[in-house]
Amino acid sequence: MAAGLGESWRELAAVGARRDSLVLLLATATVIPLAKRVGLSPILGFLATGVFLGPNGGDIISNLHQAEILAELGVVFFLFEMGLELSVAKIGAMRTEIFGLGFAQFVVTALVLGRAAVAVGAAAGSTVSFAAATAIGGALSLSSSAFVLQLLRDQDELGTSHGRASLGVLLLQDLAVVPLLVLLPLLASGNGGAALAAALGVSALKAVFAILSVEVVGKNVLNTMFARATKSRSQEAFLSVVLLSVLGISAFTEAVGLSATLGAFVAGVCLSETRYVSQVEASVAPLRGLLLGLFFVTVGFSIDVNLLLAKPAAILGLSGGLLALKAGTLFALGRLFRLPGPTALRTGALLAQGGEFGFVAFALATKLELISEPASRVLLTVIALSMAATPLLAGVGGAAATAWARKRRESAADLAAKVRMKDVVVVLGYGAIGRVVTEMLDAKLCKYVVIESDKDKAEKAAAAGRPVFRGDATDGAVLEKYLAGDARLVVVAVNEEQAATDCVTALKKLNAQLPILARAADETHRRRLARLRNVQAVVP
Repeated sequence: MAAGLGESWRELAAVGARRDSLVLLLATATVIPLAKRVGLSPILGFLATGVFLGPNGGDIISNLHQAEILAELGVVFFLFEMGLELSVAKIGAMRTEIFGLGFAQFVVTALVLGRAAVAVGAAAGSTVSFAAATAIGGALSLSSSAFVLQLLRDQDELGTSHGRASLGVLLLQDLAVVPLLVLLPLLASGNGGAALAAALGVSALKAVFAILSVEVVGKNVLNTMFARATKSRSQEAFLSVVLLSVLGISAFTEAVGLSATLGAFVAGVCLSETRYVSQVEASVAPLRGLLLGLFFVTVGFSIDVNLLLAKPAAILGLSGGLLALKAGTLFALGRLFRLPGPTALRTGALLAQGGEFGFVAFALATKLELISEPASRVLLTVIALSMAATPLLAGVGGAAATAWARKRRESAADLAAKVRMKDVVVVLGYGAIGRVVTEMLDAKLCKYVVIESDKDKAEKAAAAGRPVFRGDATDGAVLEKYLAGDARLVVVAVNEEQAATDCVTALKKLNAQLPILARAADETHRRRLARLRNVQAVVP
């Protein structure tokens, strides 16, 4: 019996791909339960598994390239799923976060890190050229969409102010990948500014062409295919169309010189406004979770344990320097763009790591001889270690931001002054209905402010990073302080009938045209409130 099993295993081991598949499936199936049992982030569990299975650990995986190809699909499906949760209108509402803070982060961080690379090279007794410094600064300025967005989703923080800021920066970075990869060969060839400007111009035109093609042509074609798949009532047909949507559009954008992940994101945004979005999300989620776990395992492959043991001070110092410079730079830029201090702190901590596209950029830079092979190994290990530190750094940043918010609570008037109130929803009351309303606003990435009279509720929510402030919502002076009269919409979610009526009355004194959605105690109360202009009342 034992001999038979041994012989079977040797036959299986001879077929490397099958053995690798079994090992990786076993790893992804066991890591999450074990990590949760010991109270660690599953991401750290996947990274540790990658170190153990990879070439710098047990060297168990025989074909790293095939595993990495599958892992890249995990990021593709993850960005597709993120696109499903957004829309063109939501992205437009985030234009400041994307094209303001995001652009500034990429440019300024690349300059800072490029200058740091020159300084580190000089300290080590070697010269870092302008081309090499540009490549290093640009590649390290990118952060990890997979790590950050997964952490935000796990903590249900995607709709928070630091979640919006992080998403905006990451979207701009995805757009910046293409110009960066176009720039590297030009730096290696030594071509002048005219050639660089022309190449970047062509890259921009490709991006516009690809996005418009997906939006206009792809959306119509996909709608037709989804309609036929739904009509057939075949789950297999529907799943096939989902896979074709993701992989087909990703292949198209990659063919025109853009990243596959950007194509997947655009595909998700196109489908986000269709009636099939919920069914598509349900179809993608299991596959995305499996492949994304595999991606984190392959990141662990890149952690060179031998290099770390040989030069622990240098590698850990460089990793810590990267995290500190990126976090500090983004914190300063966040404050410049009028983010509240705790929000800027949490955003900087979340985006301090290197990104998955850094691996691609450094592989190309090494091939073009912009940087040496030993330097590339060091940089790849630094990126991987910075990724591994992300859950810990995010936790520390969150705790520090919470302590800061408690010590120096920002007033509602300060918050209102930093955003255009016509884009803000004011919610009165943070009970069961108020929390449901804010969850819906989070899902839509809408800006909002909550006024809650209960001290414990307000402080607990604020400590968790929610824009909840203590105040009497029936008091006109408090509402005026919060600029509620200028809001896009006010949702009255207080429990008591009289309190709800008093809130509506006070709001109407501030602005008779103000749109109000009010909770009514019963049908009689609903009819009484509904008689007022621009007031819609509902009985929960």
